[in-house]
Amino acid sequence: MIRTGLSILLTILTFSAAAQTSFEKEVCAALAELGVQIFSPIERATYQVKPDRNKFFQTDFILDIDDKVEVRVEYFSWKKDSLAITNPNIKNGIRLGQLMTNIDDSVISLHRLGSEDLIAFGADWATQASFHPKEEFSDKQHCQLLTLYKEEIGLVFVYLLFDNEEKYNDDWRYLIGFQKLESDTLK
Repeated sequence: MIRTGLSILLTILTFSAAAQTSFEKEVCAALAELGVQIFSPIERATYQVKPDRNKFFQTDFILDIDDKVEVRVEYFSWKKDSLAITNPNIKNGIRLGQLMTNIDDSVISLHRLGSEDLIAFGADWATQASFHPKEEFSDKQHCQLLTLYKEEIGLVFVYLLFDNEEKYNDDWRYLIGFQKLESDTLK
């Protein structure tokens, strides 16, 4: 009886690991097609790509790094979603309106990223917004939304969710970006 239970558990775990690997491969293939790469986190060289199970606002995947920050990623390709990403600033504003809390004393900090960050992310346009997310989106107290746009390539939203601002590490935001092309270095 115990062997049967153990055997069933091992089969479930093996199937779960295979499904996880399949999902991760699908995500990595879609990102590669878009010209987006996941950079190794500075604090730890490994991460797991997991599906987002959020019912309120589901992103494309979660980068599971550690318990300090939850990273959710949403992406749009120029080929499939060109009308949706023609104006990344408008799409960014829509996301902020959908995800930030509506409590009266909530504050949003939004700024456009400079040329050094654009080079680091391989993007043509990028913003960073900090706000308190709706409880339905995340149980974390803080969200930093990075919006990365590369003309005629795509748009990527990176949601960094965390509880303690004092433990926040700015290097966490450098987890994903567009691959640098030869033409980018010639500019």
